[in-house]
Amino acid sequence: MTVYATAPALARSRLDVGLTFKGAWNAFTAEIVALIVGALIACILSIVTIGVLAGPLAAGLYSMAVGRIRDGRPPGSATCSPAWIASGPSCGRGSYWSC
Repeated sequence: MTVYATAPALARSRLDVGLTFKGAWNAFTAEIVALIVGALIACILSIVTIGVLAGPLAAGLYSMAVGRIRDGRPPGSATCSPAWIASGPSCGRGSYWSC
C-alpha cells in the first residue's frame, strides 16, 4: 500500500479577503474622478431617456472598470482618438467600433 503525503490544511494557499478588498479599493481610488463622473453621466442619461440607455451605459461603466483591472488602461481610453475618427469607419478590424 502506497501512502502519499499531502499538505496540511493550514499550509495551503488561502484567499485573503482583506487583501482583495484593499486591492479593489486602491484600484477604485486611483481613478475615482473618472469613474464617478462616468457614473453620474450614466445615471443622468438613464433618467433622461427613461431607462432606454441604462443597459448600454451600465455596460460602458463595466467596460471601463474591467479594462482598468485587466489591461491597466485608464478609464476613458476606449474612446477613439481624433486620428482614428479622421481615418473613417474602416479602421481596425473593419468594424466601426474596433478602436
